[in-house]
Amino acid sequence: MAMLQVHLMQNWFGYSDPVMEEALYETTILRQFFGLHLDRIPDETMILNFRRLLEKHELAGGILQVINGHLGDPGLLLLRAQWSMLNPAWYIALWVRRRIWRM
Repeated sequence: MAMLQVHLMQNWFGYSDPVMEEALYETTILRQFFGLHLDRIPDETMILNFRRLLEKHELAGGILQVINGHLGDPGLLLLRAQWSMLNPAWYIALWVRRRIWRM
């Protein structure tokens, strides 16, 4: 389960494999979220192999559909947005039915 969470977080924040590994070592809250300890952090090769496994079996699209199915109940949708030059691959949750964001 932790590898799936790592994969999702990596995509949402647009982290490369080495950057995701580094973030896991440096950010306590990420380790706590994933339930990882410093001695069990996946390295960049393990992260890459997990992503390739998902791609090989064409599971990534199905995972996103399941997530959007759960988010759709309260009126949310997971989309990819490019709104930061420092991190161009943010994923954001948008209120699509029940809420309107005002800036």
